[in-house]
Amino acid sequence: MATTTQNERHSSLLVRNRFMRRGFTVVELLVVIAIIGVITSLTIPAVQMAREASRKTTCSNNLKQLAMAAQSHNTTFEYFPNAGGLSGASRSKTTSGIPKRSIEQDWGVFYQLLPYLEQEALFSNTNDAQVAGAKLKLYFCPTRRSPTTVSGSTENGLTGSDPRGGVDYAGSGGDQQGAAAFPATGNMNNQNGVILPRPNAVPMIVTNRITSQEIADGLSNVVMFGERNFNRKPIGTQFDEDNGFINGWSFDTIRWGAKRPNQDRPILTESLTSTYDYRFGGSHSGVVYLAFCDGSVRGFLLSKSIDDLAFRQLVNRRDGKYPQLD
Repeated sequence: MATTTQNERHSSLLVRNRFMRRGFTVVELLVVIAIIGVITSLTIPAVQMAREASRKTTCSNNLKQLAMAAQSHNTTFEYFPNAGGLSGASRSKTTSGIPKRSIEQDWGVFYQLLPYLEQEALFSNTNDAQVAGAKLKLYFCPTRRSPTTVSGSTENGLTGSDPRGGVDYAGSGGDQQGAAAFPATGNMNNQNGVILPRPNAVPMIVTNRITSQEIADGLSNVVMFGERNFNRKPIGTQFDEDNGFINGWSFDTIRWGAKRPNQDRPILTESLTSTYDYRFGGSHSGVVYLAFCDGSVRGFLLSKSIDDLAFRQLVNRRDGKYPQLD
């Protein structure tokens, strides 16, 4: 019996010593670390590409929802939503304080669309600051930034200390008739986009009630919304984002097609005309998404797509031209 116990003890010691002797040498550890590094270097770009693909899908879906909301507005009123009053206008309300809708509303298109985006409660909230400060996930491109507020100015019936919920998309004001200046100084009745100032917002505006029949080039051929070009360096402090999604006919919520879209610009210091950049554009590499009046969303490939002239035809609702995106 003692001999058996001694043998078992001896076997146990042999096993223990065998395990104690087994282990990685320095060379083996270095090889393992090198393999892990190679695998990581191969995996991270793939993960980043997958994440960006997901962000692109989300951005495209955001625009799809905006276009479908505009379609619902058209079904309700028999005309598309408008850009509201001119930049800085206060929210239009009845004498009892109820917010007005559609062509009677001076706050802009992204405010007017709230009831058709399951945000009726926010639309009807009579506290202007609370509405203006809302951060709506749908209004942000996930590649560019998370939902955020921006610094405001003393406009829209608010104070400069009231934050404004931002927006990364814009309604189409048309081709700007080839001009580089902000078109608010021109005759509004000649603007050829889809999201235009409401009728009688100022004396020179009379006819801007855009019906399906007004889009003579066809709903599938005319841009209604798109990503808006953006200077990412002074984000949150630039002049084309000082009133947020509630603003009317302005650079905050409207873009024009005098020039083809471009990627976000990374310029910290730029001229006034460049700060007020009127183009569509986005944060994705190589593509900008555009929503058309029929509710479809298509990608504008920056490397292959159409030139400035053809893009002006895409945002003009009545020129009889039908260029196709590549």
